[in-house]
Amino acid sequence: MPGDEAQQIKRVLLVDDDSVSRSVLSKQLAGRGYETLEAESGGSALRVLTQPNAPRMAVVDWNMGTINGPELCRILRGRSPYVYVVLTTAREGRRPLVEAMNSGADGYIQKPVDVDELEAWLVAGQRIVELQDGLLKAHAELERRATHDALTGVRNRGSMLEILGREMRRSIRTKSATGIVLFDVDHFKRVNDTHGHPVGDEVLVEFAARCTRAVRDYDVVGRYGGEEFLLVLPGGSLPDAAAVGGRLLDAIARRPFKTTAGELHVTASAGAASTGQGYLDVDALIAASDAALYEAKHAGRARLHVATEAGHPESARFPRDEPDTLKGPD
Repeated sequence: MPGDEAQQIKRVLLVDDDSVSRSVLSKQLAGRGYETLEAESGGSALRVLTQPNAPRMAVVDWNMGTINGPELCRILRGRSPYVYVVLTTAREGRRPLVEAMNSGADGYIQKPVDVDELEAWLVAGQRIVELQDGLLKAHAELERRATHDALTGVRNRGSMLEILGREMRRSIRTKSATGIVLFDVDHFKRVNDTHGHPVGDEVLVEFAARCTRAVRDYDVVGRYGGEEFLLVLPGGSLPDAAAVGGRLLDAIARRPFKTTAGELHVTASAGAASTGQGYLDVDALIAASDAALYEAKHAGRARLHVATEAGHPESARFPRDEPDTLKGPD
């Protein structure tokens, strides 16, 4: 494990309402290479453990005010990241041990605390925290691979459809709108045929990066398939979708793409639609934006068209979708 993470795991929070007990134990652990922090109650312990870079191990006294040791354990088990807890108590017998384990404690020591025994528990705690962190990282990576496009790093088609469905259900509940814009890189086949697929991949990566930078923080960009990208705008009306989409097209066309084949002038076409137009299911909304995209490409590319109201056969051009800077070669 890298040094910084190992040092974080060697940090221990001592929780006890007896300042003398805390001080003695702190000095003993410091002599064995541990960095200690102190808290005098369960409430103050929770405040410490919710701070950035909080200790991942805690030695907690059983008897403390409103939030005692077992109750603190139960609270911590409902939170993340995992905190390894050793309970200390002067109580004897099997019952306290059983109660401690049932509360979520990882270890149990009778007072007065034997520092050798405590260190044995803490060494085990370091291993557990390391394993738990490794599992969380592996799970996060698997989730990322399942929801993100391997080439561009943005969301993949399945993830985008899931997000769009969720946003549409929310918009129905809240009587708000959800907007989308479907983008297509103009003449992408020509890029592949002329410069090769690796250069085409470079174009897609830069395209996704510019899209991500151009949209609002709460909008979501994903690769819909091939050279098509989908933008979902939570709470987005049709004018919102058209405005953000137009800004994105400008970000694409404003400056050349730097590739291993040299600088390439890239443009895109787009189709926008919104649930406010009467498209109330995912397939219908995407079909509407796809029809608008087709009209944009048919009209000369490098522009954005918007879908008409549900039930109308043709899309419509958005008044601000054809600045000269966005026009590209056919």
